[in-house]
Amino acid sequence: MHRNAELPPSSPTSRLQIRRLIGALGALFGLGCLIVLGALFNIAATLDQQAMQHSRFHANQALEQRLQASSHFLSSYAVWDAAYAHFDGQADWQWAYEQKNVGQSLYDASGYEGVFVVNDKGTLYALFKGKPSESSVSAYVAAPLGPIIERAR
Repeated sequence: MHRNAELPPSSPTSRLQIRRLIGALGALFGLGCLIVLGALFNIAATLDQQAMQHSRFHANQALEQRLQASSHFLSSYAVWDAAYAHFDGQADWQWAYEQKNVGQSLYDASGYEGVFVVNDKGTLYALFKGKPSESSVSAYVAAPLGPIIERAR
């Protein structure tokens, strides 16, 4: 006894329908992959933007803290009393630059590009990028000095 069932030959329309179904499923899969890929790029861009905002925030906070620390240091009367004694009338370059009281460390450690000691007559002491300078403060600062000196007083 043979149990072989004879199948009718498949029609060309059923093969075409299977191919169309496979093609549609492949296209649907490809479309799904593109949507997922687009969503991943969108998430990555959002995270990148948030990280940049956090970095800016922390950089601004660090800068504000540094400026505040410099302000507290500069408002210390102990520093001003010694400086006044060494800059009264004429600049004491030995005390200021060579002993590093008002010297290159302000450029290296604190990041000040220019340090100028001025009075009503002009510039007594000038450092630019940590090096002594013979130039007047007006060569580096475009604003008039009178109002700046008055405000500092």
